[in-house]
Amino acid sequence: LQYIALGIGATISKTTSLQRVLQNKAQLFLLGADVGLSIVSIGLALVLRFEGFTDVDSRSDFLQLLPVMMLIRVSCFFYFSLYSMLIRYFSFADMLTVFRSVSSGSLLFALLGLTLSDSFRTLAPSALIIDWLGLLVFMLSVRIALCFFHERHGRQPRQAEQTRGVLIFGAGDAGALAYQSLMASKTAMYEVVGFLDDDAAKRHKTLYGKRILGNRFNLKALVKLYRVH
Repeated sequence: LQYIALGIGATISKTTSLQRVLQNKAQLFLLGADVGLSIVSIGLALVLRFEGFTDVDSRSDFLQLLPVMMLIRVSCFFYFSLYSMLIRYFSFADMLTVFRSVSSGSLLFALLGLTLSDSFRTLAPSALIIDWLGLLVFMLSVRIALCFFHERHGRQPRQAEQTRGVLIFGAGDAGALAYQSLMASKTAMYEVVGFLDDDAAKRHKTLYGKRILGNRFNLKALVKLYRVH
């Protein structure tokens, strides 16, 4: 128990992002959601495993262990810097970080349970596995949903006077990358009119649904025709 307590203390001492989280309402909301999901997850695990709490002693044991479990969970959340992520760019690497955080919390709590056998009898290993899996699914689902929400609604509405027509020179890898970068812009609004390429074999073909309109010698005429800025 002493070593586990020292580990928790070391974890808390590493949570340098706590001040930044408190200054960021979105991250603070996410922290609150994670704590709430942690409580729901362990409660759901007990209901599924034991069909609820059948006696007063079980409820008392659970209420005694819940604050300890939340302390371990939150410490792991901060240790793995879950609230330093940009949710709008939530990636597979971020998913692995969430997995490590949840798994570490469950493992620490299981180790703690070995030293507190009297109070720990409420939580069987199968209940801990259900809790681990449930919390992992809940936390990943919330972050993926927020990522999709931001992607869907985070862009400014395109207005005719804001849209800029552009031509991209090069219908190869570099041109494709330039197109993707322009389409991913969250601020400036661009409309790719088409591509230019000196390779005659690419003439009149399409890339991302945009036609290859000509080569460098057609640039001036195309600028006037499509009113490209």
